[in-house]
Amino acid sequence: MGQGEVSSCVRGYNEEYQVADVKIENLSIRGRKAQSLEEAGIDVGPFAENVWIC
Repeated sequence: MGQGEVSSCVRGYNEEYQVADVKIENLSIRGRKAQSLEEAGIDVGPFAENVWIC
């Protein structure tokens, strides 16, 4: 990530309120399509699963 950019986090609240099956499509950063969560600066936190970029 470059200077001045912020990261994002996808996470659930707890075991009862989880986040699942998040699909991120066509995310571009500075005109370039992101190929991975790491490249996009997206962290998958606790109580989240099956988060991907396509």
